[in-house]
Amino acid sequence: MDIRLPQEVRAGIILKIKSYFLDERDEEIGDLAAGFLLDFVQKEITPFYYNQGLNDAKEQILKSFSLLNEELDCLEKLPPKRQS
Repeated sequence: MDIRLPQEVRAGIILKIKSYFLDERDEEIGDLAAGFLLDFVQKEITPFYYNQGLNDAKEQILKSFSLLNEELDCLEKLPPKRQS
């Protein structure tokens, strides 16, 4: 999955990665290492979140169509009964 982030977004994420390592692990990492980690996450992990998002969206759409189908069924009219 090839995701191209705008440079300013990528730079912001790299800063967040560096902050995380410093705050949580007490390790300083450079821009290059943080960039490599970001590349790894984008390539190897992002597809799982992407697919889950698609599945969640599909589930919501199917629920909406089901409700719409029920609403449309309620609008169905029966032909008038013939009087004999």
